Formats: sequence, structure tokens, C-alpha cells
Amino acid sequence: MASGEIARQEVLKATPDVIGMRLDSYLAEAFPGNTRSFFKKRVLEGLVQVNGRIVKPGYFLRGNEQILVNFIEPPASVAPVEIPFEVLFEDEHLAVINKPPRIAVHPVPGQRTPTLVNALMHRFDQLSDVAGKDRPGLVHRLDRDTSGILLIAKTNRSHLNLKEQFKARSVEKEYQTMVRGIMPFDSEYIDAPIARDPHRHDRMIVHFTGRKALTFYEVIHRYVRHTHVRCRIHTGRTHQIRLHLSHIGFPVVGDPLYGRGGAAEKTMLPSGEELPIRLFLHAYRLQFSHPTTERRLEFCCELPDDLSRIIRYAESLS
Repeated sequence: MASGEIARQEVLKATPDVIGMRLDSYLAEAFPGNTRSFFKKRVLEGLVQVNGRIVKPGYFLRGNEQILVNFIEPPASVAPVEIPFEVLFEDEHLAVINKPPRIAVHPVPGQRTPTLVNALMHRFDQLSDVAGKDRPGLVHRLDRDTSGILLIAKTNRSHLNLKEQFKARSVEKEYQTMVRGIMPFDSEYIDAPIARDPHRHDRMIVHFTGRKALTFYEVIHRYVRHTHVRCRIHTGRTHQIRLHLSHIGFPVVGDPLYGRGGAAEKTMLPSGEELPIRLFLHAYRLQFSHPTTERRLEFCCELPDDLSRIIRYAESLS
């Protein structure tokens, strides 16, 4: 058993749709933000049990197993750091914020720079600790380079309620993105199972052995070389929107993982203005029920300036 204090324990029930999946790959899917190699090490350290037994990282799930995962307290405590971000709504139960791009939501192994968690601890006096001391207030997450709306729980009671809403898929999440190419359909459902790439721990793939994933997209505007779309996800798989759009032949602008080797985007507008390209993915709208009043709340967050400039670039090509 690895040394250190147990920060928290999580108990999972393997469902029939994960039969045949490696244990370490399954855990990386179940806990986004941690890699397969991270869980491989945890399994080898005896921190993971399947039906009360210590198994190997390559154990293939058979369905209906009970999986106990022990998380070790990080060696260094998470400290408050002043990092600016916009608060869209706040009361004594929760907060809705606008996450800046290029910042990880929470610490992961090897993380050396401050994360959004550090900023949350600096900004709010109280945060839930249901997800562990290294992830205060976090009910869900966004990728490092994704900007937009993120829901934060201040109390454990609110956290548990909101977590159940996500589990029941009663939370509506809408993203805006820009893809390369002209999409032929005005709207479409993408129903394609997602699994972790066995050759690269940081990538996902569409594969029949993966977990069910459903994305709906709708065209906002077609440009000469690009299409501006909105996406609603009915499941919350890692890199779901990016992978699904790339899978149908329309990779997200600025995506280093699923760009499919397309030509590099230009970085200069006709006016001479520099145009730094980053992942064009923005959590635009979030709708959920308040955990105390049960009132349905909806928040929208307009595109930040760097993504708006990419739209102007697409328009300039007309």
C-alpha cells in the first residue's frame, strides 16, 4: 500500500457497457483529469480493489464489479492564488463563473502551475469538499483550453444535489465552437462510443468498445472555409465534442489533438492584427435547478475576445 493519508474513497459499480474494458482505462474515463498511467500506478500500489481484491491494472472488467478507489492526499496543500476570473452569479449555496482559457481546473500529477482551484480558494470563503481537498467546489470540469461557464458548489449539500442533476442528465450544457470545413447539414446527432486511445493516454478514440456518447450540433453560420456551430452534449465523455466533430470530418479550429493534420491556421488578419489561435471551444450556456429553491436557472456567457477575433478572421476570407 502506498504511504500517505487517504484523502477520499470512491466506490464505482461497473455497468454492462464497460465489459471488456481495462481497469486502468475505465478509471481514467470515470475520473477525467487523471491519466491511465496515473491509475495504473495506483492499482499497482494497492489503492484500487475490485470486489474486495487487489488486481492488476490490465484486469478486464466483466460487469457488475464493485470498484473501490482510494485517493492519496497530495504532498503539497492547495493554496489560494489570485487569478482573475468573472463571477456570473453567486449566493450562499453556489457560484457560476466564467473560466478563463489556458488554465487547468484542478491539480493533476506533474502539475506545477496554479490551477483554477487556487483561484477559487482565493475568491470564495467557503467551498464544498465532497470531491476532495484538492478539488474544492468542483462539481464538473472543463478542459484546460476550454473557456466558459463552470458551476461551483459552496456547500456539501449543494454539491451532492448538483452532482445528482449531472448524473440524471437534467443539466443542459451548450457549447459554441468553430470547425474547419463547411458542414452540409443544419443539425445532426452524432452517436459514437468513445474509448481511450490505447497508444496515447492523452487522446480518446471512437471505438465500438467505448462508452456511449451522444452529441447534438446545430449550425450558427457557414463561412467560406469554416462553420460556426453550437453543440449540446447528452453525455459527458472526455474530449467528446472535439472527438465527435473530428470523427465526422470537421475538426475544431486550434485543436492540437484531433486536428487531423490539417493546414495550420493563419495568424494575421488582413488589417495586420495578430490572431493567436487557441482551441475554439466555449461553454456558452448552462441550465440547472437551484439545489435549495429548485428554481430552474439559466446562464449564458458570450464568446471571449480571442474567439470573436477568429470569427472576424473567418469573415475576412469571404
